[in-house]
Amino acid sequence: MAKRLILLSLLSAVLFVLISSFDFDAKKTNANVEEKKDYVSFEYKITKVEEGTYYGKSADGLGISFTLDDLDQNIIIKKEDTVVCYFEKDNMRDGLIRVEKK
Repeated sequence: MAKRLILLSLLSAVLFVLISSFDFDAKKTNANVEEKKDYVSFEYKITKVEEGTYYGKSADGLGISFTLDDLDQNIIIKKEDTVVCYFEKDNMRDGLIRVEKK
């Protein structure tokens, strides 16, 4: 009986050491890093709003136009607002994913 109790205690101690040394957060961090690589973002200043279409320019002079109807978003954007536009990494021409007001 004493041998079984010692063996149980020893196995419990080994199990405790293995569980306490395991890093549970590593997998969560890697998943977030992978998710962030799926898109790229650019900042634009809205220059014109016309019939639900928003027109903007980036600091380097590149232009953009978009409608929020295509994105299913309910944000209010006015002329002179700064927005961040997120695009699919592999489809930056037509791959607008999301628009955030800055």
